[in-house]
Amino acid sequence: MDLHSFTTELAVEFCISTAIQSQVRVSRDFRKILQTLIRVEVFEIIIGTSHNSADSKGNILIAIECQSCGKKIKASDKHAGKRVKCPNCSNTVTIPTATPAVDPPAVSEPAEPAAAEVVSPPVAETEMPVIDTAAAATPTPPPTAPSDDAPSFDFPDAAPAPTSVASSYAKRRKRGSMMPMILGGGIFIAGVMGFYWFFVVGAVRPLNVHTIENQTRIEGEGISVMVNLFEPPSHPVKYLLQSAPDGASINAKTGKITWLPTEADGPGDHQFKARVQSVNDPTNGAEVNFSVTVLEKNEAPAIEQIAEQTAKADVPVRLVVEASDSDIPANELQFELSDDAPETADIDATSGAFQWTPTRDDRGKTFNITVTVRESGDEGLHAEQNLRISVEEGMSPAQEFVASLKAADIDVEYEQRAVDSVFAGKSSLLVFKQGVVQVFEYDSARDAGNQAAEVSPDAKLMFGGERKWETPAHFFHKGELIAVYEGEDPTLVNVLTTHMGNTFAVAKPVVTTTPTVVTTEKDPDIEKLVSLYKEVRGRKKTKRLFLTSEYKDVRKVFAERFERQNSDKIQFALGDDYDAMQEFFAEHTDLKEEFYTAIDPKHDNLGNALKLLKQLIDKYPKEIDRYGPLAIATAVVWDGSGVYNYSNHQRRCKASMPAGQIAALDNFQYFLDAEQVTQGKVQYLPWEFLTLLVDHRTPVNERQWALQNYLSKSAMFGKCYHDVPYDFVMLETKSQQAALNDKEYNLPNIRQFGGVCAMQADFAARVGKSIAVPAAYVTGNSSSGEGHAWVMWVELKGVSRTNISFTLESHGRYRGDKFYVGTLRDPQTGRQITDRQLELKLQTVGLNPMAKRQAVFAMKAYPMLLQELRLGVSDRLKYLSDVISLCPGNTDAWTAVAKISGEEDLIPKDRKQVSLAMVRLFRTFANVPDFTLTVFSDLIGFEDDDAEKIKYYEQLIGMYLSAGRPDLAFAARKQQIVLLVKNNRTPEAIEALAATIRRFPEEGRYVPGMLNQLEQLAASVEGSDQNLMLFYKAFLPTIPQMRGNRPSKYCVQTFERAIKLFQEKGQQQLAQGFQAELEKIKAGMGRKVQK
Repeated sequence: MDLHSFTTELAVEFCISTAIQSQVRVSRDFRKILQTLIRVEVFEIIIGTSHNSADSKGNILIAIECQSCGKKIKASDKHAGKRVKCPNCSNTVTIPTATPAVDPPAVSEPAEPAAAEVVSPPVAETEMPVIDTAAAATPTPPPTAPSDDAPSFDFPDAAPAPTSVASSYAKRRKRGSMMPMILGGGIFIAGVMGFYWFFVVGAVRPLNVHTIENQTRIEGEGISVMVNLFEPPSHPVKYLLQSAPDGASINAKTGKITWLPTEADGPGDHQFKARVQSVNDPTNGAEVNFSVTVLEKNEAPAIEQIAEQTAKADVPVRLVVEASDSDIPANELQFELSDDAPETADIDATSGAFQWTPTRDDRGKTFNITVTVRESGDEGLHAEQNLRISVEEGMSPAQEFVASLKAADIDVEYEQRAVDSVFAGKSSLLVFKQGVVQVFEYDSARDAGNQAAEVSPDAKLMFGGERKWETPAHFFHKGELIAVYEGEDPTLVNVLTTHMGNTFAVAKPVVTTTPTVVTTEKDPDIEKLVSLYKEVRGRKKTKRLFLTSEYKDVRKVFAERFERQNSDKIQFALGDDYDAMQEFFAEHTDLKEEFYTAIDPKHDNLGNALKLLKQLIDKYPKEIDRYGPLAIATAVVWDGSGVYNYSNHQRRCKASMPAGQIAALDNFQYFLDAEQVTQGKVQYLPWEFLTLLVDHRTPVNERQWALQNYLSKSAMFGKCYHDVPYDFVMLETKSQQAALNDKEYNLPNIRQFGGVCAMQADFAARVGKSIAVPAAYVTGNSSSGEGHAWVMWVELKGVSRTNISFTLESHGRYRGDKFYVGTLRDPQTGRQITDRQLELKLQTVGLNPMAKRQAVFAMKAYPMLLQELRLGVSDRLKYLSDVISLCPGNTDAWTAVAKISGEEDLIPKDRKQVSLAMVRLFRTFANVPDFTLTVFSDLIGFEDDDAEKIKYYEQLIGMYLSAGRPDLAFAARKQQIVLLVKNNRTPEAIEALAATIRRFPEEGRYVPGMLNQLEQLAASVEGSDQNLMLFYKAFLPTIPQMRGNRPSKYCVQTFERAIKLFQEKGQQQLAQGFQAELEKIKAGMGRKVQK
């Protein structure tokens, strides 16, 4: 680096360091200013070398002007006195002698000098030929000031040049000391700093800021903007907020404005005014204004946790559901109950006041009622809370009766005891001082009333049989109770009359002198059954009891047995028609035996069924033979409480029930009239199927409408479920408003005006029954716990007297809601059963009606033959195996096998028999597996090795998974885990349970309970925490997050429990990540589940 460059950089760095020490902001512009000052000839001017500048070799440069072309030329002083050619025009030019300048020029326009002017900076040398080495003879024009465009020359030393003042000066500079240069540098630095302070720092520039665009945010969404200057400030500045909403702030050094709008800030516009000003001069500043529009973020209302309630039958449950809305202003809130709430439960839409009075039928049950609070408006958000009410088992009606007596200071003791009586109710004894009273308790007052009706006023006829009384007897009926007091104490009779009302029958003793002779006779049916069991037929030597070819002989035994055991009831029911009916039965033994064996003694009312059958025989004597199954179905349905009642749908719609509803005989008549269009189905279908046709009161004109509109569409007819428009208003108003309000509740109107799922299912079920398709109205709870209704029907493929080909179909049973099990009323018994039970029953009947019924007879004979023949374990297993071969779906036989396997000590031969039964079990119930879980733990009891039992459970769970039944798979997994833990295989239990949970992430009904068990198991195994957290990390993203437009309650709760676990275990990053995802779900931005 030459001296000039060195001093230049030295000056620049010195100025910068000085500025920094003076707390002056050093920018690129400052550095450029210094460098510019150096590059223009200021350096030379300040140190006084502008006339005696040296090139890179130390030579003085002389500037002259060509007189011919006017081009300015620079030359070294060593060529002084020589002539050269102008590079531009080739004119000869003489180089004058340089004259050193002592002082800088004092005038702006100097007079023409005698010597040439010296310029700077030096340029590259250019060698030119010397024309004349002597001094020029002709006068040379005076030199002119050099310019940037003037070319410079560096001639080679062709000859020694004469010594001149300039050359001597140059030599002296080389030899002289550096003192002048140092002095000049100092002067230069002082000059540059003075220039900077006076022209840069001293001249404070006005501050100017960019505008800020107006902003829009949602409540809870933060804002962050910068106040930006047009150019960096030349002096210290600070930033201020002159006006802003509460909570806003600005960084005084950077100008960054931040603000988080709260609920109170929206909706509304908020003004901001920011200022930037000089620290040293507050008057030098600039301002910027902008506004922020805060939009309302509608937050869902919140319901306070509702404590679990404990209730008693007939005692009202009253509470107020508290809810609030955090929005400002708060929205109006409306309360409602879910469809699965009890019909009599109610909640005030405005106040949230809830009221419900459980009935006695509700005792021992737990109700989970979803309470919803919804913001008013079409797009109002909502929140849900579960109201759990447990109705105490409480006292039975008999116990309550005793309590009422004791409250009246009556001395009485209660003793539950079975007594021998014609009354079928649950029996107990009330012990008074005056005597003992028998009490019979029934499921309903209606059932008790039906039993009371079987007793004549003088009690001589009871249930069709004569009864002679040795002592007076008083019969009372109140509610679900029948009380019988055999005695004549007036005080006790008065007590019973006071608390139960008047007697419905009084028996007077009959005096007789003939002693009663008790004889013991052997059961006549035993010998017949033993004969059927021991006799064999065919090459396989199959016992007659298990051959369908022997069906009539087996049926005859049980029909005669039933008739003999119930002869009194039969005579009482038929009365004067008894003899005529016996004559008819003698000629129609098939109908008689089929009818008697179809009666369910526990649930059917024999007297009513007989009377109905007699009426059908009288009215349709010619048709009764061909339509015997239809007559039996009509009798066993209409004898009691099995008729499908759709009046609750009519009341819910606030509609009117149409006139013309029909009863038992009209149902029979309808199918006789429709036989031609229904293609003979009612002649060939077993009576078990026909109960699903004749169990409703739909008027004939509506049935005919169904025939006209749907008979041609009978294949998969259940799709008519969706012919009924869905009434969303009815759903949203909790049935307070409905399209069917004040209209007649009939099939055409239901299809025209619509309803909710209950009306859709009711419509489809009754249309199916009307077109001779066995159908049923079914209800159930979805995977989210919500109630729903759908239609189920028998899709017939082929019908003959010995076989029925069919499938059981459903419509409205949405797959996404996972309705694994539904419930319906059994048309024969009136009891609630599952659709899976009905499916198994119909499958066993459809496969072979006679085989199904004969297997029932064989299981009735089983305890009789077991006692009579003292069958051993091997014989019993063989007997039950034969029953299962006859009818694989006979659950009684499977239950008996399970009992033997679980209780008996089996020899290897028997163990093999049970092992083969296990293989058959998996094959038989693969498509209808519900029953298997009830017997499985006993059925594998023959295995002593728990490891083998665990393997059997794994096979069972596999069957459930293949059938798409997580409800059963989870239940079986629980039983298997007990065995795994018992055998110190807890890690395996954890992994097995986790695998099952992962298989069904959408199952909100079962997964929470399984997660509880999973966490309990993990807590018992050291080192399982990490695996548990990995499980949740993988499992949470698989859970469906939304149900419709609402966040899934099950999803939210599962996320919350996992986040809590992450936090407890120190996994804050995982907790924060899933917490952010949870907030999105709660805001309604989660993944939706498709139905």
